[in-house]
Amino acid sequence: MTGLTSIGTEFAGKRVELLRDAFRNVRKIAVLWHKTTAPEQVRLTLAAAKSLNISAQLIEVHKTDELQAAFATAQRGRIDALVITGSSAFFAERPQIALRAAMTRLPTVYPHSGFVDAGGLMSYGTSFTDHFRRAAAYVDKILKDAKPARSTDLAANALRARRQRESREIARAHFSFRDPRAG
Repeated sequence: MTGLTSIGTEFAGKRVELLRDAFRNVRKIAVLWHKTTAPEQVRLTLAAAKSLNISAQLIEVHKTDELQAAFATAQRGRIDALVITGSSAFFAERPQIALRAAMTRLPTVYPHSGFVDAGGLMSYGTSFTDHFRRAAAYVDKILKDAKPARSTDLAANALRARRQRESREIARAHFSFRDPRAG
């Protein structure tokens, strides 16, 4: 097998920890997921919440036009914070999701920094910039006749680099944010 992957299920639990560290009053979270979300990501998110004594409510979104209803469900459920799982459907709707989270004043952690660029609060996950750089290196090796899959020249790699990013402006404007790195 040759290639790169950025599923990043190993980061799922860390997102819950970041919410807890940044917002000490988090006792109940909602986990927004889509059918394109890796099931392991959902399982690890729920396990992390349980280990931190945080209750978690799953909110499935079948179609992106259900996002407004999903946020309304979270508000009715008296959710303290929201975890957005990695999904191609959610990535395509970054601006809408970030706006809804800000409008409902729900502290939200996202799987990619693209959500923060779109106005979201904070993210923890793989870096697409790093991913694209590594992909370019793969293409270079292929063009130089590296042998895919049969050697270590082009072995499959999971992108392990992680990125934590937050928008302090959004945090100060909407929430009682405590930077977990501040100590």
